Amino acid sequence: MTFGLILGWLGALTAVSASLPQVVRLIRTGDVTGVSPAGWTFSLGSAIAWEIHGLRLGLPNLVAPNLVVMVSTAAILYHLYRAGGPRPRLWLVWRLGQAVAVGAALALVDHGLGSVWFGLLVPIPGAVGLLAQASALVRCASVTGVSLPTLALTAANTAVWAAWGLIAAEPGTAIASLIGGGLALFNLTWRILRSLGLRPLGTPAGGAKSARRRPPRSSPAAKGRRPAPPRRHDIRRRAQPDRARPARAAARQGRRHRR
Repeated sequence: MTFGLILGWLGALTAVSASLPQVVRLIRTGDVTGVSPAGWTFSLGSAIAWEIHGLRLGLPNLVAPNLVVMVSTAAILYHLYRAGGPRPRLWLVWRLGQAVAVGAALALVDHGLGSVWFGLLVPIPGAVGLLAQASALVRCASVTGVSLPTLALTAANTAVWAAWGLIAAEPGTAIASLIGGGLALFNLTWRILRSLGLRPLGTPAGGAKSARRRPPRSSPAAKGRRPAPPRRHDIRRRAQPDRARPARAAARQGRRHRR
């Protein structure tokens, strides 16, 4: 077994296992904070394109892993649809349709223009997906829904495929993996920094909304006015003792004795 073949199947193994931790995390916790739907939509489109590319070249180490990636990525989109709050009914159909359109367009480029042009264009959906996830990691108040093992395996997968593409003289795989590897490494690094306490960019320290509480609408502070000071007769009334109080108490005691 040659070194290139070992790298090819190692890339297949990392590709298959990359998205599985994210699926397991969504199923177990239902936490989708920080997970980018656009990122996984373009990841599915890229997997479809790689699946067709592997079928055209007859490379089982491309066909087998991308088939699993397609299924797991579609499962992630489904769980985002179920756990992501109220969404339109056709949201999932729209996302899957976008992915199929991206994969079909890249397959036409691969068939008509060749592997070099495919390698130059196929990083685009993958890069868009990684950039969408990077934006969510940078700006979201919480990123607890993003699986750290998935980001680590994605970065490792791009490194393995870049080495395999260079050894096997497959320019499409090498070019795409080198471009996507830098973005995957950025996402992994930023996710680690967020877990260590790094605050999101573009939002207040307390989260997406300010931590200051708004005063009630009926209060003078809500209307932008200061409360009026107490009047003089109110101050005198509070300071002077109530002289009629002993007389009232005596009248009450007299009523009790009469009864």
